[in-house]
Amino acid sequence: MPRGVRKQYKMHKGCFALEYARGWIPLMLPFGFADAIISTMDYISVYDTVRATGWEMINNLFIGKI
Repeated sequence: MPRGVRKQYKMHKGCFALEYARGWIPLMLPFGFADAIISTMDYISVYDTVRATGWEMINNLFIGKI
């Protein structure tokens, strides 16, 4: 979607939604963590997210430098 355009949708039973975001991902991580920790209390998903994101960020630092 173009910048500044918003779209609202209603979720029905069996619906699947994918979120789209722009920007530097490390700066957006705290918002996702806050939601997972405070509202859903889904600590296993937070751990998996931190592990996978950290691994990818570290690997991306060294691509093309080795």
